[in-house]
This record gives sequence, structure tokens and C-alpha cells, in this order.
Amino acid sequence: MTEQIPGWYPDPADPGLVRWFDGRSWTVYTADATETATTWGRPAIGREWFALAAVVQGGLATVVLADAAAILILGRVRVALAQVPVLATGPDRSVTALLHFAGTTGLLILLATAVTGVAFASWLHRAHRSSAMEPSRLRHGSGWAIGSWFVPVVNLWLPYDMVQDVHRSGSRSGRDSCSCSAGGSP
Repeated sequence: MTEQIPGWYPDPADPGLVRWFDGRSWTVYTADATETATTWGRPAIGREWFALAAVVQGGLATVVLADAAAILILGRVRVALAQVPVLATGPDRSVTALLHFAGTTGLLILLATAVTGVAFASWLHRAHRSSAMEPSRLRHGSGWAIGSWFVPVVNLWLPYDMVQDVHRSGSRSGRDSCSCSAGGSP
């Protein structure tokens, strides 16, 4: 049995609808057949994409605030350590507390950066494979939106190319110059 490509296909039960096939089985998602004529057989971007965008924005704000806090804390640690006598047996409690707080802030930065990175890669992948993109203008497969971050050397330029793919394919000016037929096929 040959594996079918994921996409919208006519619903066998209702000719006025199309049903999404995920590559292995039919899903519960249906849509009006006339509305999906311009989706190029790709899933709609969905509300989850906008929620992911909010997570990415919140994560970036958290990372920036945590970085600023770390800079301030480490500046205070430097000043406090400069005031400790050279022959002292160790830093006082305030310096120790600042060092613990700096370590906790560093962990927060690491966690926020990881969560933001995963959310951004998911957001980019969802946008890249959505019906909002014109497939003929995409230079890379949607899997690279996530995979490009993990391939050494390639991760230096391909994530940027993926963002450019989404920008180029999803922009209105790009759609207006589309050489697609009226049925929405590439």
C-alpha cells in the first residue's frame, strides 16, 4: 500500500466537504470544499499558532528581564567581593545570598531560553506548513523548521532561511504575484 500525502481530500460521506488526511489516517477535521480551494492542501494555521506567538513573546521578555537582573546581581556581587578583606576566611552571608540568587537567576535564564526556543521552532514549523503559505514560494520542507536547529553547521544559516521562507511565502505581495491557477494549485 502506498502512503498518501497529508492534505485535504473529498469526504467520502459528504461531497460538499473535504476531510484532512494526516498521512496515515483520516482525522475528524472537515471543512467546506469551496473554502479550502485556496489552501494548497495544507492545514489552516489555527488559533494555536497565535497562542505560540504569545508564548514566544513572553519567553523573550522573560529572558531579557532575567538577563538584566543577572547583570545587576553580578555587579552587586563584584562590589561586595571587593569589600571583603583579602585574608578573610570567606564571604559574608550577604555575598553568599547574592551568589545563590545569581545561580537561581542563571537557571531561570536557561529554562526560559529553552522554552522560548522550543516554542519558536514549533511556531515556525506550524506557520511553514500552514495553508497561509504558498508552497511554490517555499524553498525548504517544513520539517527543516525544527530540524535545522539541530544539524551542526547548517544551524548557522538554515533557521534564518526558514524564517525568510515564511516571510516570502506568506506576504501579501508574494501572493499577489503568484503564478498559481485559479484553483489554488501550485
